[in-house]
Amino acid sequence: MKVSNDLRDHWESLLLPVFPDGTDFNIAANASDFRAEVRWKVGTDPDRPNKMSKTIYIVVEVETAHDYENKTDAQRKADDGKLRDFVVSKLANHDPDHDTPKAAPPPTVEWIAGSSVLNS
Repeated sequence: MKVSNDLRDHWESLLLPVFPDGTDFNIAANASDFRAEVRWKVGTDPDRPNKMSKTIYIVVEVETAHDYENKTDAQRKADDGKLRDFVVSKLANHDPDHDTPKAAPPPTVEWIAGSSVLNS
């Protein structure tokens, strides 16, 4: 069973504002879990003004997402704060820059928000 589109939209609206302006935030439509691909222009290389950051995959496992959907409004609001705090904390320790050659895709990192994040 997939994560609902309403939940995907909700989490996108919750998480997108924590990233730099102009961030590409794409949600995998066919994934059973919530999987967002996030990247932005790093602006650190004058020879590559359009150089993109490392690609971040934010994943909320399907079971965790379904548990979230079955909670009360108050519990979901608390979990929203936990998810946002998790991403903010990861972002604060994230170095988006890289030395990957221009013709190669940027490196990727995966941030998994499982039950240890949302049910703690």
